[in-house]
Amino acid sequence: MIRKVLIIVVFLSLVLTSCKEVKSNETDVKPTEIITDEIVESTVSDESGKTLYMTFNNTKGTVTIDFEGEITELKRERSGSGFWYKNNTYNLRGKGENMTLKKDGVVVFEN
Repeated sequence: MIRKVLIIVVFLSLVLTSCKEVKSNETDVKPTEIITDEIVESTVSDESGKTLYMTFNNTKGTVTIDFEGEITELKRERSGSGFWYKNNTYNLRGKGENMTLKKDGVVVFEN
């Protein structure tokens, strides 16, 4: 009988000690990711001498344009080929070095 009680006590002590949660003083360290925007600046002129300054942020999908002193930001739209950016006032479309800027549906710049 004593032998059975001793076996049960040993078995229970093994179970209890093996089920304890291991605590660690180390904290979970997650590597931080540094996000840098991919910026491309471009300038184009048309035949009449008007200049369009563009700063493309490919990470955010935007372009900031400076045309005749008016600075505005356009958001990228899906296009079949080339590029297309727009907001409520401006619409910039192009392919390669050729582009058209429309303001309220009227072409104001084309090269």
